[in-house]
Amino acid sequence: MNTIHLDKTPPTISPATAGSRTPGSWYLGPIAVSFSGAAAHFRLAGVTLPITQTNDGANQSVTGTATDLADNTAHATLTVEVQVTPSSCGLVTNCANPLNPSTTIAGQLPQALPVRPTVCNLMGQPVRVLAEEMQEAGPHALACNGRDQQGQSLAAGVNRCRLQAGERVAVQKLHFAKYPLRLLRGAS
Repeated sequence: MNTIHLDKTPPTISPATAGSRTPGSWYLGPIAVSFSGAAAHFRLAGVTLPITQTNDGANQSVTGTATDLADNTAHATLTVEVQVTPSSCGLVTNCANPLNPSTTIAGQLPQALPVRPTVCNLMGQPVRVLAEEMQEAGPHALACNGRDQQGQSLAAGVNRCRLQAGERVAVQKLHFAKYPLRLLRGAS
């Protein structure tokens, strides 16, 4: 007599995320949750396709399923906190480029607002208005070429960026770097 052994071992499934996080473990902006799976004795018949979570909020559950060819299934749930719409107006520390004096200034808006980002010297005096326009809610980035309103090079080191968005004002240190090329090449 032949004996048939049915495998009831469920496959394994693991979730993974892609996206930037705040120090409080909130994801900034929409995040992608993907699932990978493996089967003990049979090949996988399918795994849940990646899911993009776009809603604001805490404790959001994303569940995936893996099924093998023997129709055994396994589920995995991942709980995420997503902040798509910023809760406040703010600036992020810029990243200086040591090869030239340009930098990128990043910020966020909680709603559509008229904005006026201004580069100021250490004494708080405006040296360049980067834009005056209406911007939508969400994250934004703006390039600054390291020059003042008259086209002169800004001083290397720390300046300030003042972002006026509606009635709100945010101020952040702004780092500019200027290094002579001969120093970068090791020449004297």
